[in-house]
Amino acid sequence: MSVWKIASAAFIFAVAALTLPAAAEQKVFANPVYKSLALDWCKTWGADCGKPAADAFCAKQGYQSSVNFAMWENLGAPTRLIGTNQICDDPGLCDSFTKITCSKPD
Repeated sequence: MSVWKIASAAFIFAVAALTLPAAAEQKVFANPVYKSLALDWCKTWGADCGKPAADAFCAKQGYQSSVNFAMWENLGAPTRLIGTNQICDDPGLCDSFTKITCSKPD
C-alpha cells in the first residue's frame, strides 16, 4: 500500500472520529435511596411511576435523565416518593428500584 493511501486513510479516520458525538457520562445507582429510605417506584402517590421517578432521582444526583432502570416489586420495607416526600409503609404495596442508570451529556 502506498504512503499516500495510508495517509489518506488516517486522515479520513481522524475526521470521522472528530465528528462522532461525545459519549454520555453514565452512573448506575444500585438500590437507590432517597432521604434515608428506598426510592419509591412512583414519583407521586400511585402516579408518575417508573421513568418519571427515575428521572427525578437522576436530576437530584446532577444527571439529566434515566436511561435504564429495574423494578423491585413488593420491597418489604418502607419507601419514599421523590415527588411528594410521602412514605409508603405498607410492605406489601411498596415497590422500589433495584437499579437506576443516570446519564448526562459530556
